[in-house]
Amino acid sequence: MTPSNRKPATKPLPEGITTVELDTRPDLPQSFGYKTAWWAIKSKKAALVASAVGLVNPLPCNWDSGISASRAGGVFVSPPVKGWVLVTGTNLLPKGKDVESSCLQPLLELSIQFGDAQVFATHRVVDYHVWARAKNGELTRGFAWVGESGSLLWDEGDDTTESGLGLYLPNTADLDADDLEDIDWPTEDHVLEIAAEWSISPGDLDEHRKIGVGLFGSDATLISKSV
Repeated sequence: MTPSNRKPATKPLPEGITTVELDTRPDLPQSFGYKTAWWAIKSKKAALVASAVGLVNPLPCNWDSGISASRAGGVFVSPPVKGWVLVTGTNLLPKGKDVESSCLQPLLELSIQFGDAQVFATHRVVDYHVWARAKNGELTRGFAWVGESGSLLWDEGDDTTESGLGLYLPNTADLDADDLEDIDWPTEDHVLEIAAEWSISPGDLDEHRKIGVGLFGSDATLISKSV
């Protein structure tokens, strides 16, 4: 445990991100997951994941300051939790409508290196929800939906999880516009539930009791243009 009389070990944030400081004292995992995006990489080494995603100007930081900084800009690479490293930041949220082409290649590359790579995003303002997964270089599922515009952006691969959670998403390829309007589309909570089934839900991180330190950078070049 960290001595109670130890002063915070802080470092300045990368250029252009100035709202918080990075604390390097190990702390417990902190939950997140709403109005943001994250990648789940099957690994026990945060530094290896940081290198693989192209983390720019990485600095050590704990959960508390890393999550706070990721909301202000930049990317937090978490310490491993149950064999998974999470990569998160609000700047990983969607920048365009072509979700498949923007995140497929990073998914495939990371899954080749680590065996299993996943990406999730959710933002309630526009009712935007994404989940996608690749294993050993092959996409197993890709889904993206924007409720505000009623746009199905991606629907590929088999339903390996959704129906088991009571979320029924038919094969939409053969449906017309009226049929699409009748579907009970996913919510942000479904995204977290699917993450829990596939790897680990960031909404449940505060249940884990292992302290650690991750890394924060101003960008993650491999995945920052995704979703």
